[in-house]
Amino acid sequence: MDSLKIWVYREGDEPFFHNGAFREIRSIEGLFLGGMSTNGFGLPFFSFASHPDEAHTFFIPASVEKMADHLNERQIVHLVTDYISMLAQRYPYWNRTNGADHFMLSCHDSATKITNQNPETFQNFTRFLCNTNVSESFRPTRDISIPEYVVELNNSKRVDPKHDGQPPENRPTLAFFASDAHDGDIGKLLVKHWMNKDKEIQVHEYLPKGLHSQYFESIMGHSKFCLCPSGSKVMSSRVLEAIYEGLCSGSHFRY
Repeated sequence: MDSLKIWVYREGDEPFFHNGAFREIRSIEGLFLGGMSTNGFGLPFFSFASHPDEAHTFFIPASVEKMADHLNERQIVHLVTDYISMLAQRYPYWNRTNGADHFMLSCHDSATKITNQNPETFQNFTRFLCNTNVSESFRPTRDISIPEYVVELNNSKRVDPKHDGQPPENRPTLAFFASDAHDGDIGKLLVKHWMNKDKEIQVHEYLPKGLHSQYFESIMGHSKFCLCPSGSKVMSSRVLEAIYEGLCSGSHFRY
């Protein structure tokens, strides 16, 4: 069976298109956009179409993160909307499916507003988003959630593997938790009842300075479980961090 073929539209100029930003927990947008625009993934389950007629799906190479450096939210919405309208006039692909085989990816909050400007036009358009709050226009039946994650790059601008975790039997810490403002009542209870109470349960009232500090990576790599309460905030890099460091994540979300 042939792999999924994706066409990446060539239109659009940097910095707003074809080149994403690597910024803290939203840096996965830059990694994905860079790979899509340079045919740089090399994954077996999809390939890049050499001509749009061969494509099964179409990627909109817009960087909302880069746009947010220069434009306000309303201008971002108009720019992406105008870009897609231009593609629809230039090519037959959007119109033949009403955008059902088109998608974009962004971790910036403004990306959730793009379909609100003209919901009938974009009702079939798929967005890969870090912000999966339905109150901010995420559509579970159409949109796809992606994890927030800090992508580390080495000097050659390639992803730098940093995983140095130990096997479970060599991890002395049973559970790890570092609170922030979005952890809700459970986070407060964890701090109240467990902070400085048990050596095997490392509970911190605040995140260590610098999310990817050497201390943070070390304690994650020597813990068996990561406690991940998120209150009403469903957008968090904590679960993916735990998986990457080889921990079991215990999650709780309040909807």
